[in-house]
Amino acid sequence: MGIPISIPGLNQFIREVPEGSIISIEGGVDPPKSVMVGVVASTAKENGWAISYICPRGRCGSLQALSGEWKEGMSFVEGDAPTLWKEHIKSKNLLIIDSLSYLLQEKDISEFKRVMEEVKLACNSSGAIVIQLVELGMLDKWAEILSGFYADGIVQFLSKDAADGLTRFVRIPKWMSGASYDRNIYYTYEEGRINIDLRYRVV
Repeated sequence: MGIPISIPGLNQFIREVPEGSIISIEGGVDPPKSVMVGVVASTAKENGWAISYICPRGRCGSLQALSGEWKEGMSFVEGDAPTLWKEHIKSKNLLIIDSLSYLLQEKDISEFKRVMEEVKLACNSSGAIVIQLVELGMLDKWAEILSGFYADGIVQFLSKDAADGLTRFVRIPKWMSGASYDRNIYYTYEEGRINIDLRYRVV
């Protein structure tokens, strides 16, 4: 059994993150990406999954200080060495990489490809789930394409300026078994919550 998506409205499109998959959560430097990670991690914990969180050196302390019961008992790992990551890709473990863009931005394209291949093979063999956060525009074009190529699902948190302020929407350009969704899924973000508004979902 994978990890259910427990964000109301969004789970009409994607119901579960299956075992053995890599999910890429993409967007700008914006809180909703991290909120979705927290929701998935909380649900994972409720379903008996262990959680490991990979982050840059010096950042884990600030993450641990944030509120959220889902972080209790989590393994925080600092560093950009992919050999450390593979230790946490094992059965019934959710590995969160925050962020793939930052941790791998200095790798050349052949090294980037090798890392993604190894992570994918490890997920396939163990049934672990990896969530990688990607800040769009931080990686070069080919690395960004590769991160999406090896992902089994991509969820993008995007926004655009409108006359009355910022309009936020989700896109799901890739999901399991070749599925994709061409619609903008609009939402609001308030007090750390993602509120999907299906009334404003357009093609």
